[in-house]
Order: sequence, then structure tokens, then C-alpha cells
Amino acid sequence: MQLQMNGKTPPVKYQFTKFSSKTEKTGKPYETSWEELKSRAFIESQEKDGVGSFYGLCEGNTRAKGNYKTNSILVYDIDASPDNEAVPLQEALREYDYIIESTHSHDPKNNNNCFRVLTRTTEQMVSTDYETVSTNFVEKIPYLKSLLTKHNNKPPK
Repeated sequence: MQLQMNGKTPPVKYQFTKFSSKTEKTGKPYETSWEELKSRAFIESQEKDGVGSFYGLCEGNTRAKGNYKTNSILVYDIDASPDNEAVPLQEALREYDYIIESTHSHDPKNNNNCFRVLTRTTEQMVSTDYETVSTNFVEKIPYLKSLLTKHNNKPPK
């Protein structure tokens, strides 16, 4: 399993589960491209559309810990940062094809920078592989590891 490097040809479409709100338990499957994801990513915007996504396919399209079937994107949340670490993180991730987007909790006016990092793999992972692949990637990027440690976030399982 490798991470998608810049300049490589990605899979055409990704299958995700989309939720109409952050509290909705059952979502709907949808497909999108990496380019479409990049086009809707935002860092500083306060505009929140209320839509949440699980960047993989959930069993029965139901949100629950450990309830996904496949995934080809690694997801890391950086929450409650007083500094906007997205800019130096971009430099740390420069070799990889990634997206950094702000989350629903992002509020830079009150020094609460919350964002999500998405990186894609070259092939789909089954749920049992996700934690290992995710942890191995964090180990390769010291700055990402320091942010996750600093803000008490861990790679998702």
C-alpha cells in the first residue's frame, strides 16, 4: 500500500457516505473525484454547509466507529489549534497529493483552527488495514505527527 504522490494518475471515482448533518446516523452513498473534493475544500471560510462525509464506504451507510468497509483516503483531524498550522503542513506534505480543509468547528477569529487532512492511497484499503497504513504515514511526516500529538489527536481507527 502506497500513498498517492503528486503527479500520479488517481482512481477515477471514490465511493463515500454523505450525511446531511454531523449528527445524522444514516447517510447516502455517493461517488466523487479527487478534483471535485479539492474544489470544495476550504481553509478560512466560515461558510458551513452542514453536510458531513465519511471518506470511505460505510456498512449500511451507517455512521459508527469501525463501521466502514473500504477506504482509499487517509483522514486526520487537527482540532483546537490556536495557530493556523495548515500552511507549514502544506510544506510537510508537498510530496503527496493531499487536501487540507477546515471542519465545522473551524473558527479562526477566536483562535480555534480546526482542519482535516486528506491523503489518498494508490489502492483501496479494507477496514483491518486502515490503522496500520494511517499510523505508518504519520511516522513518515514528523510535522503531522507533532500536530496530532500536540492536539491529542490520533489517527482514526
